[in-house]
Amino acid sequence: MAVYTENLREIIFSTHSVLQACDSFVIISGYIGPNPIRELMELPVKCDVIYGMYGIDGINERLHKSLIGLESADLNILYSEMAVHTKCYIWLNKGEIVKGMSGSANFSDNSLNIDNKEMLIEIDSKDFSVLKEYISLVRSNAINCTSDEVKIIRRLGEERKVNTAMSIFTVRLELYNPRTGKVQDKHGLNWGYSTGNVVPGDACIAIRSKHLDEVPLLFPPKPLIRTTAGGKSQRENDPIEVIWDDGVIMSCILEGTQRKIYPKNFTSAKTKGELGKYFRDRLGIKKIRKITMEDLESYGRTDIELTYIAPGVYTADFSVPKKM
Repeated sequence: MAVYTENLREIIFSTHSVLQACDSFVIISGYIGPNPIRELMELPVKCDVIYGMYGIDGINERLHKSLIGLESADLNILYSEMAVHTKCYIWLNKGEIVKGMSGSANFSDNSLNIDNKEMLIEIDSKDFSVLKEYISLVRSNAINCTSDEVKIIRRLGEERKVNTAMSIFTVRLELYNPRTGKVQDKHGLNWGYSTGNVVPGDACIAIRSKHLDEVPLLFPPKPLIRTTAGGKSQRENDPIEVIWDDGVIMSCILEGTQRKIYPKNFTSAKTKGELGKYFRDRLGIKKIRKITMEDLESYGRTDIELTYIAPGVYTADFSVPKKM
């Protein structure tokens, strides 16, 4: 029986290609992220994704809207009305299971992108009949993401029956230095103008010590300790998915270290310039230059509101407040 703790994302997205025959892929996951679901659209097989903990937690409005936008004839997204914390990955051909895996890995960047954080184990073929019955049970208690019956969570804590502590999982992150009242010259939105492995246009958003005090559950300790070739231990940057108020889905990382184990900023994962470009586009800045406090004030907002909605999945709001 094979056990996997590394390269989980690659394994999940390539297994169909090494099977003798496979025409469909079913994922049952306690929590989900929009980014890997979006990648399913590139697979040459029909995919079904079932969000397991919907029955208890409902679904955040912004995450729900992003999933509806991904739904297609070959990608079916369902919400389980019974509480399902299972993480199962099942490959089928003509309705029969040809391979199955289960373990601790949710279908999200946070679970799939870090080696040795989660585990998947191959399911023995003698158990496929039980697994097939389980899939049928979960399906029979699930609704499509486009259903009018979907319970939308607009404000954390209002409709939640469980996990009411999540109502405090929101924080405002300033896009400037509160001590000076100005956008930093060589950090934050202007990180690309500092020394080191950055280029003009790179950006990050600071997580300050006060934010850790205000919302201690929002930013978890960086989970993994790696030992480099030189014998030095370091904390692993944690991948997250951020859904912006305008619908943009951005892969980001919580990086840097403060208080020994907590992240001190977040930035876009593919390139640090992706976050910088995003803000310049929102601010209407057409060329790469330093962003100023005047730019933010002219736009009408000097902070973002970051909200935790599921493990490794956040929403970020940079919309301009409506004038009363």
